[in-house]
Amino acid sequence: MKRSHVIALMLVVCTAALAAPARDPSHQGHEARDEVSGQLGVVHFPTSGSPKAQQQFLRGLLFLHSFEYPAARKSFQEAWRLDPGFAMATWGEALTYNHALWGEQDTDAARAALAKLGATPEQRLAKAPTARERAYLSSVEKLYGAGEKTERDANYSEALAALAHDYPTDLDARSLYALSLLSLSGGKRNVANYMRAAAEAESVYERDRHHPGALHYLIHAYDDPAHAPLGLRAARLYSKVAPAASHAQHMPSHIFFALGMWDDAIEVNIASLKVSRSQGEGGYHALLWLEYAYLQKNQRAEAEALLRSVAHDVATGATKENRLRLAFARATWLVETRGGAEAEAQLPVDSTGVASIGYFAAWDFARGTTTAANGDLAAARAALAALRARRDVASRSSMDVAAAWYDATSTSEVAQADAMADALDGTIQFYDGQHAAGIARVQQAIAETATLEFEYGPPWSVKPFDELLGELLLADGQRLPAAEAFRQTLINYPNRRLALVGLAVASAPALASTPLAAKDLVGSWRLLSVETEDASGIHADPFYGSGTTGMLIYDASGTISVQIAGGQRPRVDAPARRLGATGKAIVVRSKMALLDSYYAYCGTWEFDAATATATHHVQTSLYSGEEGASYSQQVQIDGRRMVFTRTKTGVEGKIVQRKIWERVEPR
Repeated sequence: MKRSHVIALMLVVCTAALAAPARDPSHQGHEARDEVSGQLGVVHFPTSGSPKAQQQFLRGLLFLHSFEYPAARKSFQEAWRLDPGFAMATWGEALTYNHALWGEQDTDAARAALAKLGATPEQRLAKAPTARERAYLSSVEKLYGAGEKTERDANYSEALAALAHDYPTDLDARSLYALSLLSLSGGKRNVANYMRAAAEAESVYERDRHHPGALHYLIHAYDDPAHAPLGLRAARLYSKVAPAASHAQHMPSHIFFALGMWDDAIEVNIASLKVSRSQGEGGYHALLWLEYAYLQKNQRAEAEALLRSVAHDVATGATKENRLRLAFARATWLVETRGGAEAEAQLPVDSTGVASIGYFAAWDFARGTTTAANGDLAAARAALAALRARRDVASRSSMDVAAAWYDATSTSEVAQADAMADALDGTIQFYDGQHAAGIARVQQAIAETATLEFEYGPPWSVKPFDELLGELLLADGQRLPAAEAFRQTLINYPNRRLALVGLAVASAPALASTPLAAKDLVGSWRLLSVETEDASGIHADPFYGSGTTGMLIYDASGTISVQIAGGQRPRVDAPARRLGATGKAIVVRSKMALLDSYYAYCGTWEFDAATATATHHVQTSLYSGEEGASYSQQVQIDGRRMVFTRTKTGVEGKIVQRKIWERVEPR
């Protein structure tokens, strides 16, 4: 019998990470890699392997806790090579084929790995020299034994529960037990299971606050708006504990998204993407979350750069995964910019050979809802037909688990496609003049989703159905129901930009009676949206367009500065010198485009509390003809939101312009 030993390992992989490009990706957000360099955390796990094999085993275990499955597999296989017959190396390799939270399991590959140890479970168990190792090996035998997957998952979890009970100082047993509880519902949120898992992971955290598995699984257990505050501790620690794992860098954003903390989400997903790209991978999961977070801050240039990078990857080396990612990235762009065409987001993505339909269906839905809202009902109907056809083909071969997520259409994807088709159908009816029928159809789609497991992160439909309903109700003049729909959206998607804009517009009439004083306006304000409402509904402002950004500063001394940029600004490099520049000249049409998409002035301001009216006196303006002019607008403030309203009546009837601002909090 080999001598047992314990190694406490702070893993630093000294070899350079020469990851092969674009291997078979292993999840809707995670790419496979063979090497990860740097720190991955600390584990204490005794085995009977030789010292060199044990180091490789621990390396694999750390990768396993951070869901770096291919790298973990390589380490466990190396441990086996160094110590043939090392039972725990086989246990670890088999576990790398089970990605329960991602809906993936390669049962055949796992059983083949176990077969290296022996032809039958009894023969394999006989190779484990200690009772503890036999318990571990027995648990994985249950995971890949006979029966349906749900039964095998339950048996595996029960085996880990017994193991954790029998070896109370084994923190990895308890951590893996927590993960098995999360897995019992197939990666879908089940509050009872998730809170049981949280309790197990918390018990590990109390004894080792830097255990990578406990931190990782706590984030998964708490990543919904109701429980997310409980996960902030783990979110702040995990990325620091395992800086070399791209998944560990991304995971904190599960908590940040659930709390609407966009700056924090941007920071960690930038880090995750950087790690992935440094290792030759696309990092597409983090990239999609980063694109979404950028667009919640209305940082369109940064989001567009990400979108174009995925399009470049597809153009230069198309894979099943990057084509799916591009479809969803384009869908997100269309919804968040209300149909912005800058990033070629209207272009379809080839779905040939890809079984998963979720991201392609989301693109159909995004294209349909945005073209309908912009008056192109023919394009919207074409998108609906494509969505229904996609759903019909997929429903004939749906399955919930495969070795790779993109090679299966899950039953939930089919149900989601059904709901998106109904919501899009209602949207088309509404913009075709059938307001009541369209609203009822969207409400029906919302009811259909009540039976679906909720998924946090970027919305699976890209456009939340409640937000869509709110916009239709608002266009129909039903402000109170619209406000309620936007509030419902914000329960599931805190601090979502378009829902906040909609709520501000829907609530504006009720805010007029709120008493304000000049001091309430003082400070810096970030522009969220400029909307124009006429008899046909609410639209992007004709001058600024969609995707506007800007800043407004009210100074207590009575001075004001206003800067507003439209969403369609061209990219023009700054000249070396403003006058007589020797660098590349800015052509006249570019100068015109820059002028047409920007507006700025400064001057003084005053506020009439009796009428809630702010008047701006222009002293210096981008448009010199405005100098000396004064503009007045109604002001409503609700918490951090401020709405400017200006109303004019012409031959086309009453037109209302609203600018929605958000107070910039001091850093």
